[in-house]
Amino acid sequence: MIKTYPYSLIIFIIALGISMVSSSQAHAQRVDMVEFTTLVNSEVEKAIFKALDSQIQEYKDYHFHMPYLEYAFIDLNYDGKNEIIARFQDDYIFIDRHGNTNTYFFAQTSKGLLPVLEAQTTKVGLGRADESGLRQIYIYKRPNLNNAEVYEWDGQKAYTKE
Repeated sequence: MIKTYPYSLIIFIIALGISMVSSSQAHAQRVDMVEFTTLVNSEVEKAIFKALDSQIQEYKDYHFHMPYLEYAFIDLNYDGKNEIIARFQDDYIFIDRHGNTNTYFFAQTSKGLLPVLEAQTTKVGLGRADESGLRQIYIYKRPNLNNAEVYEWDGQKAYTKE
């Protein structure tokens, strides 16, 4: 015999299932993951090497060559001018014991690249704009890539952890 249920019970069960969507699923819907490139752009590389001169010098002194560089262009404040994220891939100097890489976030100014955040990370995501109009930065670290650290603009000159 087929048992019938009142419509209100069925609607309640469906609503309960919808409300049980995990926070990570909801989180994934509002974060754009950043794609890094290794394509050579000598102008961008020169600016990054100049901004990170002291970190690179230590590497060059030890290894006698330039580190492997990757970077991404993002628009954090919707002004049409890209900010730059840069990171070096190396087995020893620029990573922690979990494989998270030193990652540097820069605003482009007339005086060169201005640092706005430095973090060790495996993945970077961009969230919605906060009260200041700048996008949130999500830093994903190993060993737990499911939980991100969220950074927001401090209103003056840098991103700080929420």
